[in-house]
Amino acid sequence: MDLNDIEVVEPLTPIQEFYCNSNVFITGGTGFLGRMLVEKLLRSCPDIDTIYLLVRKKCGREPKERIDVMLEDPIFTTVRSKGELKKKLVPLRGDCTLPHLGLKEADKQLLIEKANIVFHLAATVRLGEKLKNAANINVTGTYEVLKLCKAMTGLKSIVYVSTAYSHCHNTVISERFFPSPTEPKQLMNLAKNLNDSLMEELTPRLLQKYPNSYTFTKAVAEELLHEFGKHLPAAIIRPSLVVSSYKEPFGGYVNTFYGITSVISIVSCGLLKSLHCDGEKTANIVPADMCINAMIAIAVDAARSFKTRPSENNIEIPIYHFESSRDMPLTWKEYISKTMETIKKWPTMQTVWYNTFSLQKHYLIHMLLVIIYNFIPGLFSDFIMMIFGRTPWYMRTFKSTFRMTNELSYFTTKNFTFLSKRMHYLLDRMAAEDKKLFFCDLRQLQWNEFFETYFLGMRMYVLRDPIKTAKAARIRLDRY
Repeated sequence: MDLNDIEVVEPLTPIQEFYCNSNVFITGGTGFLGRMLVEKLLRSCPDIDTIYLLVRKKCGREPKERIDVMLEDPIFTTVRSKGELKKKLVPLRGDCTLPHLGLKEADKQLLIEKANIVFHLAATVRLGEKLKNAANINVTGTYEVLKLCKAMTGLKSIVYVSTAYSHCHNTVISERFFPSPTEPKQLMNLAKNLNDSLMEELTPRLLQKYPNSYTFTKAVAEELLHEFGKHLPAAIIRPSLVVSSYKEPFGGYVNTFYGITSVISIVSCGLLKSLHCDGEKTANIVPADMCINAMIAIAVDAARSFKTRPSENNIEIPIYHFESSRDMPLTWKEYISKTMETIKKWPTMQTVWYNTFSLQKHYLIHMLLVIIYNFIPGLFSDFIMMIFGRTPWYMRTFKSTFRMTNELSYFTTKNFTFLSKRMHYLLDRMAAEDKKLFFCDLRQLQWNEFFETYFLGMRMYVLRDPIKTAKAARIRLDRY
């Protein structure tokens, strides 16, 4: 026998051993972070048994068809080449807003008997989402997941993905539970029984100090973990503003048009000239792949933590902050400066106006620039298009952009102090091989390296503009 033909089997790392022969249940698996989690588990935990995905029927597509389409995403290129990809992925038709997650009884029993590790990512992340819808998805969905987890016979750990801004009315946020703004069951009952108009009327009274329905419902969902997850091997991760991937499966991957990514996309097209933002405040962004690696490691830590809790009367679910303000701080001024450098280096064919952009600390100055550079030109542009019989689009785009940036201004004009020790403690205990394979140490993040791929990925996957058009786009831009 030729020794060169013998395949050398690398020993499993501690994290890989934890996932070996395990069955994972994921909600929100078709979203941006969800599909990155699925890809990473398939690629780096090859001995994982099955990944069950809660998938609802959408746009006439059944769950299996939606998964087939998802697997055509470029991020699955590497795992597709390994074969047997679809055998490990099992879509289960359901919906987070429905009782028992909308699962068939047989599928529910399958999860109760088989699932070992649960990642609850499903959420609406739109800041301006109507409270009724946000409550149904973010709160009721979490409640239904926890009920299911309590019945699971082989559960090892559950990770709930919250947000670093779930209690953003506080300027200092520690890794602990805060008082809930309302009783979870009360909010769930209101969302279930009130019609849309009554719920809208009640929303300002419910939100109070919370800037939007997203942070409010995330805070209430955390209370569910506090109340009903006490006897579960659960953990909460609070990531800050998640942007594109840093290195895995390749740099710059992003496919979502929400949050700060949407702002940069619009800036690159020349449609946004001003942002209400204090440039000296911290831009607390984190790469998506590092956030995913942290979630995978936290699931292991949650299981370990559950086994070592001192007593049933002293149970505290661990909360992990995953944010960059302490490990690798970056101001909004630096963030925009680095991004604009890349935009000018790699302009896009989607540009409709020259890329001038500024951060304005004072709202009145910001509004004046919006009127001068967006509102007046927009009215004129749409008027000309109407004269020539074309469909006006500028003001419609401007209104949605203005609403989106206004919602973000709460986070770009304030400084938050995050007390984040638990993630460091986890990293200090990780094996050296796991630190490499599941890289999530923000202290080793290199911003200059990241920003080069960040915009290029946004250009390709959000704006759908391939790199080969950069030269033509630069020539076109020089004509403005």
